[in-house]
Amino acid sequence: MSSNNSLRGKNVNDISTEDVELTETERQEPIWLSTDFDPTEYYSIYVTCESLEEARAMGQKLVGARVAACVNIIPRIVSIYEWRDKLMEDNEALMFIKTRGNKVEEVIKIIKKLHSYEVPSIVAFPIKAGYPLYLEWIDEQTRPKNGQKKKKAEN
Repeated sequence: MSSNNSLRGKNVNDISTEDVELTETERQEPIWLSTDFDPTEYYSIYVTCESLEEARAMGQKLVGARVAACVNIIPRIVSIYEWRDKLMEDNEALMFIKTRGNKVEEVIKIIKKLHSYEVPSIVAFPIKAGYPLYLEWIDEQTRPKNGQKKKKAEN
C-alpha cells in the first residue's frame, strides 16, 4: 500500500515515547469499525508492515506502552493485491499483536499514527479459546506496572 513517511528510515531508538502517546483528540476520534470490542475478551490483531524494521519498531512501542502483551513478527511474507488499478506483489512483515478488548482501539490508533502505509491492513480477531495462564499473562502485561499511574484524560 502507498507509504507515508512516519517511520521510514528511522531507527527504533529514534522513535520517542511521544510518537505513541495519543492526544486527547486522537483518543476520542472514532475508528469506524464494524463492531465494538468486548472488553472482557482477548484479541489478536493482524497487521502487515512495509519492513521488519517498521514492524519491530511498532511492536516495541506497543509493548512498551503496555497496550499489547506480545507482538509476534513474521519477517517476510509475500502480499499480492491491487492498488490504484495496478497489480502489486510486495515483500512485507506480518505482526500478530495480543491484547485485551479494552486496549484494541488504542492499539489501532497507535498503529495508524506510526504506520508508513496510507491504508494499513489492520484486522482484529477475538481469541475464542486460549490457555488460561497465557490469557492471565496478557491481562498482567496490559495493566499499568505497580507504581505507574494510569494517564488521566485531559478535559
